[in-house]
Amino acid sequence: MKTWEKWTTWASVIATAALGAWSEYTAHEALRLKQPLDKHTEMVRSYQGEIASAQSRKDLHAVTRLRVEYEKYEEQWRTVESVAEIVKPLTDLTASKLSPAATDRLTTLLGQLSAAPAVPNWEPTTMGAAYLALDKYDLAALEFSNATGGPKTLALKAAAYGGLATTTFDIQLRQQYTDTAVSSLRESISSSRGTGVERDVIRFAQETPTLSEYLPKTK
Repeated sequence: MKTWEKWTTWASVIATAALGAWSEYTAHEALRLKQPLDKHTEMVRSYQGEIASAQSRKDLHAVTRLRVEYEKYEEQWRTVESVAEIVKPLTDLTASKLSPAATDRLTTLLGQLSAAPAVPNWEPTTMGAAYLALDKYDLAALEFSNATGGPKTLALKAAAYGGLATTTFDIQLRQQYTDTAVSSLRESISSSRGTGVERDVIRFAQETPTLSEYLPKTK
């Protein structure tokens, strides 16, 4: 086989592998976004069934209790949906920070959720981005440690650990946080190589004070 044929073959193999990996990631993201909605539908049906059963038994106490629980559940679901909408510029990496008005609203919403049970749409990447927007790096890092996502989630995780590295006085911890920030950012860039997301990741990192210094140096 001629040299140029070898290079062409290898280029084709690499491109096919990259496309396959990216297709797998986009399919995973679509499934990840659909699952909470499915769980919500199941929970609604469950509450409705229990309420109907209590009504048929003429158990007014149970009916009242179940209706209150259901209303609280729906309220918390809507609150998390509002949080997700506010932090969407961050989770999409189209912005590196939120407006003061959005930040104030986010603070209020997170306060409502702090004493509430988790609902199916409580998604670690969303909540991590919310805490990151409020500079609560420890809570953001905790959420991202449980997150399973692609390059965008990794970029946000890097920003959270970069924030921890800049706010801790413990030298050993600072190095650990720095290492996590660097590795997460590198993985984010490498896993999105050659796509529009790579540009979003790099731009986000450049605009994020806790992250820009960890970008790979270019000549």
